[in-house]
Amino acid sequence: MGKNIVVLSDGTWNDPNSKSNVYMLHKELIERDYQQHVAYMDGIGIGELALNFVLDGAVAVSLGKKIKEGYKHIITHYNPGDDVWLFGFSRGAYTVRCISGMIRNCGILKIDRDTTPEQIDKRIDLAYEIYRDRDMAYHPEGSGSDDFKKSFCYPDSKKPIIKFLGLWDTVGAHGIPGYTI
Repeated sequence: MGKNIVVLSDGTWNDPNSKSNVYMLHKELIERDYQQHVAYMDGIGIGELALNFVLDGAVAVSLGKKIKEGYKHIITHYNPGDDVWLFGFSRGAYTVRCISGMIRNCGILKIDRDTTPEQIDKRIDLAYEIYRDRDMAYHPEGSGSDDFKKSFCYPDSKKPIIKFLGLWDTVGAHGIPGYTI
């Protein structure tokens, strides 16, 4: 029996001090003695200086970084037979939907002892580019996606390994809530 890999992504401007549902679930999971690896990601805009805080919260400049961060947590801990659980609120829900889409398009990168951190980051960047590319070759069953999976991923990652996708109030649009840009 495999372990659980859990990624929780909070909403715009939310962090542990916000005590959001996403953070409370994270706290509950890490306090339990489960066979799992849990990662909590602050919301878009957190950790930025004042102007960047507003800008990132408004237009989600760091969205790609958050998607890659969540995907990296998964591939770093994954072994065949593990289950992936994704939870998100607001833009965090959009983030984990994108992570699940990346897994569908690109699979789960296989990391071994010979894979350097630089290679891992480059492969994550390439997986993200493939996920974002709308060319039919990079559709989940396209030849480009298949070639990537055959070159870098676990063979069984073509099978669904996402056990649960929990989403609260998905927000994908950019802009300050309540304002039109």
